[in-house]
Amino acid sequence: MSEEKHEFREKMKSGLETIDAKIDELKGSINEFGEGAEDELKEQLAALKKRRAHVADNLESLKDASEDSWEELKAGASKAWDDLESAAGDLGSGIKRAFARLNSDDPDDKKAE
Repeated sequence: MSEEKHEFREKMKSGLETIDAKIDELKGSINEFGEGAEDELKEQLAALKKRRAHVADNLESLKDASEDSWEELKAGASKAWDDLESAAGDLGSGIKRAFARLNSDDPDDKKAE
């Protein structure tokens, strides 16, 4: 395996470990909310986990990639990674908004539980 492949795979593996920790953190935060917000955030978490699995699959396919297919697979893995990071950021933002609504003094900001 070329040095570039090795470095790319190690970077993605490290990133997945970071995402796994973030998923665990977000999962704990989600349980703080009432049913309406909790259900929506759990759906987003499930989607995030699917994207994480997709990145892991891409990472696995890179392991055995030939020199001819490397660039194409790398591009696909990079795209999947970008999507995963975006989804993690979106879920984190959704949790922050839900916390803000939960702690708001304005009754219109709070969702019915």
